[in-house]
Amino acid sequence: MSEEKKSLNILTAQDINLLSQLLEIASKRNAFQIDEFALVGALYTKLKNFLMVVENTEKSKQKTQIESNQNSKDSTDEEKQKEV
Repeated sequence: MSEEKKSLNILTAQDINLLSQLLEIASKRNAFQIDEFALVGALYTKLKNFLMVVENTEKSKQKTQIESNQNSKDSTDEEKQKEV
């Protein structure tokens, strides 16, 4: 499978966010029947929860990267002081 086709088959967090926005718009426009609200609401909740997990994971990765960079800088600074 070509790289272009592979990228078309990948569902991203941005795609899921777009889907949740579409559900919001459709519900505001009364696109769902009353008996469908529970299903739509359940799907919407799952999408939002998934997005929160993705966001928290990204924040955790960024924090870890910042801490790693800081530790590396601190080690380099200590080595420079030892040389002096």
